[in-house]
Amino acid sequence: MAVDTEELLELEIGVPTRDCSAVPSQQWFKLRAFLVLAFGDIPALSKLLGVKGHNAFAPCRTCQIHGVQGPNSNVYYVPITQPGGEDYWDMENLPMRTTELFDTHITEIEAASTKTAREKLARIYGVNSQCIFSTLRTINTAASFPYDFMHLMFENLVPNLIRHWTGTFKDLDQGAENYLLAHVWSTIGAETAAALKFIPSEFVGTIHDIDQDISLYKAEGYSFWILYLAPILLKNRLPPKHYQHLLDLCEIIELCLRYSIKPAQIDYLEDKIRNWVADYEA
Repeated sequence: MAVDTEELLELEIGVPTRDCSAVPSQQWFKLRAFLVLAFGDIPALSKLLGVKGHNAFAPCRTCQIHGVQGPNSNVYYVPITQPGGEDYWDMENLPMRTTELFDTHITEIEAASTKTAREKLARIYGVNSQCIFSTLRTINTAASFPYDFMHLMFENLVPNLIRHWTGTFKDLDQGAENYLLAHVWSTIGAETAAALKFIPSEFVGTIHDIDQDISLYKAEGYSFWILYLAPILLKNRLPPKHYQHLLDLCEIIELCLRYSIKPAQIDYLEDKIRNWVADYEA
């Protein structure tokens, strides 16, 4: 990545470029380009940004929420309401990261006198090192690396929600809730595969049996299934409150995928998403 950084720094200053459309064709100008946003999956951007990323005590690259460990597990997860129900994170007022805070944390870590002290601070702050692109003037370490929708929703949340419905989420059983029995999910898988012949290929490449062949699902398949098949296949099969929870998620996804969105809809989405998360943890 060092070479890329040097090239981007050079582009900020300007690279002599010939304007071939101009007359005479020897007219030159300075071409400038500025990196503002970077996208990728969570592990890749965590490395780029210099943060610990998912499964860490402080896993989020945009806020300072702290994780907790489940029983007999070394993996951290980040519930809004902490175990016991007494402490919780305010979703409307999360402690957000800033560029200045990133710099302060890095300075504190580097100034620590021992390796143990540095590792302790790095764990608390969720930071490993300086961002690779921190020397670029247009990079905001707190805002230039947003979570991309494909990985966040269709490679993470939707598959995990399915595991939750089927009692296979992170080796946890279904607890006191009733979701989908094995034979019901098997039927849903068969009905999913049978629906393919009625779906124009322009809509989705292929749809597999989501019970037997879920390992073949990619983001496109999860996207189509959750938006267009799940509301039909899960009706009267999921308990009413969980089915409504699914419909709320479909509405959130549909709004997020629109080509344009109004300011009022953004406010509506914020409330809708917060309520969805609260209902998920309830």
